[in-house]
Amino acid sequence: MGNLGGLVKKLRDIMRSDPGINGDAQRIEQIVWMLFLKVYDAKEEDWEMEDAYASVLPEKYRWRNWAHEEKAGDGLTGDDLLDFVGKLFKELKELALAEGTTIRESIVKSVFEDANQYMKDGVLLRQMVNVIDAIDLGSYENIHALGDIYESILKELQSKTYAEGTVEQKLSDLYKLAMDSARREQDGLEPVMPVIRRLEAAKKKKQLFDLQLEMMPYGETEFFGIYLGADDKNASQNIVNIGQSGLTLGLKDYYLETDSATTKIREGYKQHIVRMFRLFGFKEKAGFSAAAEAATAPSVNFSSSAPTAPSGEYMPGTARQEGPGVSQSASSLRMTEPPDA
Repeated sequence: MGNLGGLVKKLRDIMRSDPGINGDAQRIEQIVWMLFLKVYDAKEEDWEMEDAYASVLPEKYRWRNWAHEEKAGDGLTGDDLLDFVGKLFKELKELALAEGTTIRESIVKSVFEDANQYMKDGVLLRQMVNVIDAIDLGSYENIHALGDIYESILKELQSKTYAEGTVEQKLSDLYKLAMDSARREQDGLEPVMPVIRRLEAAKKKKQLFDLQLEMMPYGETEFFGIYLGADDKNASQNIVNIGQSGLTLGLKDYYLETDSATTKIREGYKQHIVRMFRLFGFKEKAGFSAAAEAATAPSVNFSSSAPTAPSGEYMPGTARQEGPGVSQSASSLRMTEPPDA
């Protein structure tokens, strides 16, 4: 894979000829699941050197057993390949995982639960498989370059203009914004000021809760966040995860650095906490107490059943509690003064 640009162009040229693929977003997804199976197969070669390793993949779906051709032209192609891949997707999406399954096994199901096979021409699909199969994963340079494949497609998304409302347009705008630090600095808070003004105008707690409910579908999780996801201690099941949100700074440096800019942010953060406590009916004293505790350097305490790498790593005073079907990250901020009704 010495010529990365040539490899990406070859893959994309093949997909452009397929009637089932429409746009760069689908091309990325098509490449991802195929690369995953190729890389996973290479990792399994390492794991097989361990005692009693057994693949979570059905034997016929391991990359080496269907994608690799010992001789040119002896692999599945055309409608036979399309039928085979259709069955592969169905079985891997529904892969049965035993209790105690490790992440390296459960990741197969996780990848395919959200993946799609768009190609409708089995001959072109075989060409894609052959190109990806030719990647030499024994080379460090090639392994490092795999991420560049995705990056190169994103850069092209950035440089193009797409029809309003398409997935490509949304990806392109997001990538352009992420790369345009000058624009972010110039815009400052202006893009979110309409929401902030509504918060400022709220006179009752119900108005704040209504606004929170309105913003949750957009990923805003003020006060608390809740989602369904993998159990940190048992990858074979999903559980409800509940976590404190909205009261902590994002990175530990905001708590520890003493330069003037960071100190200003930290002091503003403490004032914000006091104001939020006051708005929600607490006495100002309770707000000052919470602000002082929340702005101290992070310290994390875990119960004996907690995982060793919790997501709340930088949350001050965080304790993680777990029980059947629930994983909870709760702040130790003590709100002993009940809010007004």
